[in-house]
Amino acid sequence: MQRAQANQFLLAALKLGRVYLSCGGSISNLEESLTRASTHFGLHASVHATPTSITISCIDSHNNDAKSLSTRIGRQDSHLGRLAFISRLLEMFSKGLLLPEKASALIGKEWTNKDYPREIVQVAIFLVGFSVSYSRTLDWGFGVIGGVVTILSSVFGSLLLKFFKVGDSIKEFLMCFIAISMSTLLASYLRIHPSQLFIGTLALVLPGLTLTSAIGDLIEENFHTGLVKLAKTVLTLLSIGFAYLLSTDWLSGLGYVTTDLIIAKIESIPQVFASFCSTLGLIVGFCILLKVPRKAILQCVLIGSAGWVVFRVSNPGGHPYAASFLSALIVSVLSRVLSRYKRIPMQVYVIPSILVMVPGLLAFSYLQPLVDEASLAHASRSVLSSIMIAAALSFGLLVGQLRWGKQPELAKGSW
Repeated sequence: MQRAQANQFLLAALKLGRVYLSCGGSISNLEESLTRASTHFGLHASVHATPTSITISCIDSHNNDAKSLSTRIGRQDSHLGRLAFISRLLEMFSKGLLLPEKASALIGKEWTNKDYPREIVQVAIFLVGFSVSYSRTLDWGFGVIGGVVTILSSVFGSLLLKFFKVGDSIKEFLMCFIAISMSTLLASYLRIHPSQLFIGTLALVLPGLTLTSAIGDLIEENFHTGLVKLAKTVLTLLSIGFAYLLSTDWLSGLGYVTTDLIIAKIESIPQVFASFCSTLGLIVGFCILLKVPRKAILQCVLIGSAGWVVFRVSNPGGHPYAASFLSALIVSVLSRVLSRYKRIPMQVYVIPSILVMVPGLLAFSYLQPLVDEASLAHASRSVLSSIMIAAALSFGLLVGQLRWGKQPELAKGSW
């Protein structure tokens, strides 16, 4: 391969890798795909990727000419529609079906999944807030109020990002501060605990999925990636905790008090059906917020509802560890089957489906020591329980991703 062609390969590989990781792609899959691609173009490449950077070193097998390039990963955004598009390009590039110059040109091309209109996104945010609040109260009115609180806090966070250059931690802190303050004011008149209204906002910012992913990386011995995600989890939790303490302190100084936290229990068939419907709404809401391709939303709903049913059936005694493992296993297996059949990355199906279990379990596990003013021992047990639930979800997802059989080949001439 000529030097100019080697440069084209490096530039195309870096562009693919940067966009792929910024959309939430797998580091191990990226390294494997780019290494395999180099062999098809007469190069021997060494790829090292982290959540923040990519470095590619390659040697021309004909003249032993060595070259290395690196790039930083920009702001990460879980854009699952774009991830599906870039994953398709990466797969074809790794098999030599897509030339470097063609890959570079296609990266800038508009992918088939357009962004959802702003009105649809606002409806999705309301669905998330409504569904999570309803699941805690089993009251439609409180669910609607929870959805409105979630929308208002999200709009404030979006305006903040539009006019000021702030990091995710500041945005999450202010979103939670606004949501908790509004919820405390409303809850003092509604005679409910404020967390039953602002839990929808927490579902958007709590790092339950990040913690689950971090533990999965550590299990796979991807220590650098796992520790980075753990650090992000801790920073997000500190932001939420400070927002809670700050808002409750100044509101208690004004004379506002909160009632005891009472989580409604599902006891009748109509309540089970209503809870199932709210779960479907939660899945659809997350699909829209994560920009899942429109053609994949129905599959995400089916997979997420299957995981929810398995969790409900396998958790009769209130012990969530085995139920979390089994439900994550079902989600992972179904996602893998559909991924192979539809040629769409597993993350497109897994992330919206697994998030249905994360808010209800991890969110209140993190929040419980704060809202109940529990002892240090109780808080420690709550944090440990959250970590074990995340580990159960991680193991379930990893077991379901074990490879079997021969991977199907792409048809040539697809592009």
